[in-house]
Amino acid sequence: MATSMNVIHFTKQALNALEELQASYEDEGEETEYETKLRILKSSLPFVHQHGWTSNALAQGAEMEGLPGIAHGLFPKGGVELVFYFYTDCNKQLANQLAEKVQQEKEAEATQAGSGSGPKIRPFIRDAVETRLRMIIPYMDKWPQAMGIMALPQNAPGALVHLKDLTDEIWYHAGDQSTDSTEVYMVQDKSEDYQQTWEFLDRRMANLTNFGKITRSIM
Repeated sequence: MATSMNVIHFTKQALNALEELQASYEDEGEETEYETKLRILKSSLPFVHQHGWTSNALAQGAEMEGLPGIAHGLFPKGGVELVFYFYTDCNKQLANQLAEKVQQEKEAEATQAGSGSGPKIRPFIRDAVETRLRMIIPYMDKWPQAMGIMALPQNAPGALVHLKDLTDEIWYHAGDQSTDSTEVYMVQDKSEDYQQTWEFLDRRMANLTNFGKITRSIM
């Protein structure tokens, strides 16, 4: 009976903490729930190595932001929301890097040849995929777990939405899925600096080039 009462008491405390947190959003000048969630998600990433892509990592992130650990209740889907945050953040970083790279190459070409047509497609895509995959390396010890979480039926629709973002869109429009297959290869790669992964990516790029030649010959 004492244990049951303790559980009930804890549950009431948790609900009260969440209600107080929610009420703070309504106060003028306070940050929105969305902004608070972003702070928690960002602060949770360092705890992935210890807790994995879980609610425990989110609770630690909340505490790092001066919020009660129970604030992880703001993420009803649990760890997958942390995975999706990381995935989206990496894509945004890559988008910024690619935009800057395209601009630099166009300016360089315009200066040298007067054309400014932009980068060559094959090496550009290849470098973009490697850059995106390298963002996973700091979390490689837990990335197989992240891939497993995204593969769950209830998470698959959200995972597909993220896969269509940025570089993945390029691959799908090109008729190839090198980002996905190379990622699977990468988590099994034990070579130094993932050298075998980059060689695998080169082979995939060669296949894409051949695919393009065949398509043009048919058309």
